[in-house]
Amino acid sequence: MNKLVCNRRAWLVTAFGAVLTKSSLASESEAPSPKCEGLPLEEAPNGREAATVIIPLKSAWAYKVPGTKDIRQVDKSQRAETEKKVEEIRDKLVVTPRRLKARPAFVVPGVDSTAFENAYLSFLKPQNVVDKFTTATALTLVVFSKRSSRYFYLDEVKRIGSKIHVSYHYISHPGLSVTEHFALVPLGKLEAGTYQVLLAPSKKKKEFEDGRRVSHPDKEQRKVILSESFEFTVTP
Repeated sequence: MNKLVCNRRAWLVTAFGAVLTKSSLASESEAPSPKCEGLPLEEAPNGREAATVIIPLKSAWAYKVPGTKDIRQVDKSQRAETEKKVEEIRDKLVVTPRRLKARPAFVVPGVDSTAFENAYLSFLKPQNVVDKFTTATALTLVVFSKRSSRYFYLDEVKRIGSKIHVSYHYISHPGLSVTEHFALVPLGKLEAGTYQVLLAPSKKKKEFEDGRRVSHPDKEQRKVILSESFEFTVTP
């Protein structure tokens, strides 16, 4: 069986180039919860209010998700091989005639090309998915939307303490075409604990975007095409 590749290089990206430490995330107990853009993913100390961490969509690799980086360019030295693997992943995102419930989203070890390789192995063989990691490993969240008549958009990914919130919306296709989408969102290194990944439709009030109708699938459709919420654990 193929094993997931583990990349143990640290990856810390913070807003404005500043390094946010545990103390700077919660220096005053009275202060409101800070909202910082980047990947400083340490939990607030016990008894302190957890920081809200916005993970920039421009740091994510994805297939046909606006505002992200094109996954086909994640390893330019292996472009042909990467494109082949992307096509194999797309084939796994077809809705079956039985309309089975979509599998949960998942987390893989590593970032960039290492994360893509691990995601590829997990898409091909769901038994490769694991839900336990260590604090020494940088992690990447994988979310997806199976083939449908709607375009999938990520609106925001943020972490508040041990909860990772993913908001999204859909836009109807202009014709009869169908598309599938997936995204790899870097989480960085996390402290020990159990984390919940919660996917929910955006609360956007727009009726149209880019000249097309904002059109969320109903609850039953979402069960079939959208990756589910899930939990994973990080240990010391």
